[in-house]
Amino acid sequence: MAFWVPLVLASFNPVVLASDLIPLLQDFVNSNPEVQATTLSTLSIAWASVGFFFLIFDFVLTPFKSPYEYEADVYMKAWEQLNHDQLPAKV
Repeated sequence: MAFWVPLVLASFNPVVLASDLIPLLQDFVNSNPEVQATTLSTLSIAWASVGFFFLIFDFVLTPFKSPYEYEADVYMKAWEQLNHDQLPAKV
């Protein structure tokens, strides 16, 4: 989303996007070291928080099977048991 919103606002024109960003980057470079450090730490904390959120989201939700996967597993096990004699021999 952080990638697409600026691109959509710039009408998918990278020249417009770059021309909007150049003054902001020049202001950042010309600012004093304290402002630069604050900006970098804010950006780092923001990226770390979003990354941490997705990491926890991934670890918490990944181990659980969806009900559809569980039902599919039950159905396939039952089908294999019913059709065990009809299955070809494994090579």
